[in-house]
Amino acid sequence: MRYTRRTFLSEAAVGGTGLVLGVASPAPVIRGETPTISRDPTAIVPLGKHLKASRIGIGFGMRGYNRESNLSRRGLDHAERVVRYAYDAGIRFFDNADLYGSHQYVARALRGKPRDSYVLSTKVWFHPTGLPEKERPDADVAVRRFLKELNTDYIDLVQIHCMMNGEWTQTMRRQMDLLEELKEKGLLPRRLGPRGGGQVRLG
Repeated sequence: MRYTRRTFLSEAAVGGTGLVLGVASPAPVIRGETPTISRDPTAIVPLGKHLKASRIGIGFGMRGYNRESNLSRRGLDHAERVVRYAYDAGIRFFDNADLYGSHQYVARALRGKPRDSYVLSTKVWFHPTGLPEKERPDADVAVRRFLKELNTDYIDLVQIHCMMNGEWTQTMRRQMDLLEELKEKGLLPRRLGPRGGGQVRLG
């Protein structure tokens, strides 16, 4: 199936693929003129201190819960078409989470693409509900599984998902230390970036 930009955007909306746009506001429209965007949305720009990615990213968390999301509910073939079209259109940031169940879809869609040409983000879930299993293994165990599911040797950005308690830096201290150990082993980038929004950001 041949995709057009309009087809991609409409299917992404129906499929629940969230697009995060970081483009500048367009200049004021003068009557009779066509509005333009002042920046290239697929330009490679800094992401924090140590990563670079496209200004526009694609995420998979629309109605994401219990390792499902709108994207995965449409099926593997549909997800692969959407992700591959995004890559071919210049998108280089792919946001995942264990909660969304998106790892296998992204891995299949990006197979054969140079690993250093895109950024993978994912998140570890520790809340009592939201995943099929009752157990919540430590972050290092979860990340090793993510590596296999994503079919990659390293993950660029790992977050502790949805930390809403003001004491999270204390309650998640062990998990943060385990993520640091993974960095020392080369499974995550070795530099610790900024933290924000109740999430540990590595990369």
